[in-house]
Amino acid sequence: MKQLEELIEKIEILRNQIHELIQQQGITNPDILRTSQQLDQLLVEYYKLINADKED
Repeated sequence: MKQLEELIEKIEILRNQIHELIQQQGITNPDILRTSQQLDQLLVEYYKLINADKED
């Protein structure tokens, strides 16, 4: 469960970073794309963990 909590915390941090980047630099900034891709990876990990818990 600790792994899931840490993952949720990282997801929230990246979500906040994306919002800040959009406000500061506009939506077309390449940093937003990189951060969004990192967020996507964490979300995939999150859903894998959620589904693994359901199977157990």
